[in-house]
Amino acid sequence: MPDFEIILANLSHLDRASCDDSYEAPLGLCCLAALANDRIAVADSRQQVFEEVASLITARCKSVILSLPEHYSPAKISNFCIELRKLFKHISIGINSAPDGFEKYADFAVLDNGKSSVYRILKGEKLAGICGADESEESVLPVPHLPLCDKGYTISPEKMLTVGTIEIYQPWLGLQDQTSKIKTYPKIDWLRSMVVWLKSSGFKGFHFRPSGITGETLRELTELMQSEKAAFAISPETNDLKAVEWAKAPLKQIWFYKPNNIAELSERLKELKSAGVLCGLHIDKSFCETAGTLLTGSVDRLVIEDCADWQHDELKRVIKQFWWQKGRFLKRLICIKNVSELIAFIKSSYRILDILLERKGS
Repeated sequence: MPDFEIILANLSHLDRASCDDSYEAPLGLCCLAALANDRIAVADSRQQVFEEVASLITARCKSVILSLPEHYSPAKISNFCIELRKLFKHISIGINSAPDGFEKYADFAVLDNGKSSVYRILKGEKLAGICGADESEESVLPVPHLPLCDKGYTISPEKMLTVGTIEIYQPWLGLQDQTSKIKTYPKIDWLRSMVVWLKSSGFKGFHFRPSGITGETLRELTELMQSEKAAFAISPETNDLKAVEWAKAPLKQIWFYKPNNIAELSERLKELKSAGVLCGLHIDKSFCETAGTLLTGSVDRLVIEDCADWQHDELKRVIKQFWWQKGRFLKRLICIKNVSELIAFIKSSYRILDILLERKGS
């Protein structure tokens, strides 16, 4: 096994309670590791990430950088770092954000994509404190060349386009891949290389999470996916609804994440449905309390996040309201056209029944 100098650890699933079994690939970390694949490793075990990180650390290792989700338990992260330092006193520990008091358990925080920090570590520097944001042209990350090792990455069945659909956040942002605080978009040539790389790794469908996509970039993306003969879905920002004007094949789904302009979105949903595009809504508890009931009758797909934050009775109410309104459950069953749609329906049905039949407090 190679002696890696930097370990990039994906902790995005450490404190997660989603309503499905989705497991996203750490594409941003893969791009960062591509700077020096023989010296940088990515740890991405869903169940035993601590054990995987520990197994990769040798005497040559200089640093472990943790990629944290936006919402996490500080106590769990602190404990993770403390236990790691007990075993490996020679390493420095970094994280991809700078919350108050992070110095108690981490040596440094990286606020940009990580490229400059990684190069400094590889040169022998010991980082401390907050490492600034580098947004220069030179900070652009490469697209990996080595095939992505599929560790069972899955997408919510409601978002499945075909067997082998992968979710893409903003991998060009490296350590900030899954942030919702920054919305950017890469040059189309970079994105083309990313799609080609993922296709060569065995993925066939691409779900683009919210980013800085606009109407013009959607036109370019649509042309790219047409040339690659690949199905895709997008998630435009709700304050840029003009981005959906290029909604045409091979675009199959458009997803809206916790939108705020309900009236405008409701009108646009009607236009999209008439154009034959499936529309999805990705919500959390706070959205449902304010406007969710206005849209459950208009959308074709629904994904609920952070199930642990919901009252179980409220969660069951929303699921019943969505699936039984307009006969959605039976319509989905009747309209199954291929194996991919059958798999998605079976997975969704299983999770629906699991929630509906679960007793409160069980």
